[in-house]
Amino acid sequence: MINDKARRCLSVVTGALNSVITCVVIGAGSLLSGPAPANEPHPMHWELPLIAAEKATKDGTDIVRVEDYQGKIVYVDFWASWCRPCLKSMPFLNELRNEFHDRGFEVLAVNVDQHKKDALAFLEKHPVDYPVLYDGSNQLLEHLQVVGLPSAFLLDASGTPTIVHAGFKESDKAFLRAVIDRALAINGH
Repeated sequence: MINDKARRCLSVVTGALNSVITCVVIGAGSLLSGPAPANEPHPMHWELPLIAAEKATKDGTDIVRVEDYQGKIVYVDFWASWCRPCLKSMPFLNELRNEFHDRGFEVLAVNVDQHKKDALAFLEKHPVDYPVLYDGSNQLLEHLQVVGLPSAFLLDASGTPTIVHAGFKESDKAFLRAVIDRALAINGH
């Protein structure tokens, strides 16, 4: 039996099917009545160096832990300076972050360029208001089995991934805005 949370999520996803999207809803067991199976998604635990943010140090020694954002809805976006769709998605994510930030939403951008200087040069031309982290070794990228850029994980307030979104096109904007708004509403934000 599907509970109200699942029904609301399915409503958002169904409404977005008018435009072709690449999105996977995960953790369906948590949306259904009853306990979640043991293989259900669980909260993420990782940390990466901060390379760009309002409070970042010049030497890049700040470390961000995903656990620091528990209680918020977080969109973890993997990107690279050479990724053309990333160039289009990042301004939109900045808009979403600023629109929903007061309700408990944050974007964490994870750069995967081989050289940090490429990411910093990109951000000099295309600044964003959200924290930018660096995974030059691609360890987190590989651990999460990210296969294309941009790719993102929407984390619920406990840090558990609820949606994986791959790629970016103009038609994704309405879907992402609706999913984030719904996630914030479900979590009382």
